[in-house]
Amino acid sequence: MKRFINHLVLLMLSLLVACGGGGGSSPAPSVPADYTAFGAPEQVLIQGYVGDIMEPFISRDGNYLFFNDMGVNKDIYSASYDSPSDTFTYVAPFSVLNTPAVEGVPTLDDNGRFYYISTFNYPPNNASIFDTIYVGDFDPLSVNIVNNLAVVPNLDEDTLGHLNFDIEVSPDGTTLYTVDGTFSGNPFPDVSNFFYAVDSGSGFVRQPDSGTIFANINTSDLEYAACISRDGLEFFFTRLELATLTTSMWRATRSSLTSAFGVPLKISGLSGFFEAPTLSPDEKILYFHLRKAGEVNFDLYRMVRP
Repeated sequence: MKRFINHLVLLMLSLLVACGGGGGSSPAPSVPADYTAFGAPEQVLIQGYVGDIMEPFISRDGNYLFFNDMGVNKDIYSASYDSPSDTFTYVAPFSVLNTPAVEGVPTLDDNGRFYYISTFNYPPNNASIFDTIYVGDFDPLSVNIVNNLAVVPNLDEDTLGHLNFDIEVSPDGTTLYTVDGTFSGNPFPDVSNFFYAVDSGSGFVRQPDSGTIFANINTSDLEYAACISRDGLEFFFTRLELATLTTSMWRATRSSLTSAFGVPLKISGLSGFFEAPTLSPDEKILYFHLRKAGEVNFDLYRMVRP
């Protein structure tokens, strides 16, 4: 059992990939066209850092980049934005929150509340705790410290092998976008679908209309790695198509915060193994990580739209 769970949690974050439907060569008129607004992908440097760059998140003010690596015990790192060179400068791994377990998928709201995923307390470390979403207060003076760490409770399915392995917070901090993942020891999750939770004032509560909100997004393939726009009306995500193990990123929109997202469009112009979109403050740049065919490391890339 211990070997199985260790295998599960190591895969859980390192295999956050993207892909999906998009109709292939089918001429059916119901298949929407690709989303073509973004230009060609271009690599973005992190000065002073060597290694894999995965699950990037750009802070809402654009001053910071958070990301994790692909090591056996994944950790979260910080970098600062350098405006003159339009690059990032590596700061350090986060202290305190990084553990011998898996940490990743950082996200931050306008209030400085820093959310991330950790398997530190997941079985077998604790036989009765299935929570994997954590939160704390980001310290902008240190850039690599999060204080007052606490679990975000009551969002998991309270079942061994089921876990929330991805997290995105809305800029105002009132809404979490995450996934229910089911693992059975296969190289990838068996199930990964989005749901959302809203801050009730005394904690986040799963919303019963999640199935409706994400009806056009969730499929029998794997959806995860959410990125939400400031107004909450534009939603980027990644999908892994289980039949082909290919990856892609998608964009969906809606007319209001209470409306379901429409049929998503696949973002064109990408190849290789890529995932984890995150928007710049002006929402014209989409950052993500990418490993090109024949290469070993995941690097930070971006695409720009008018």
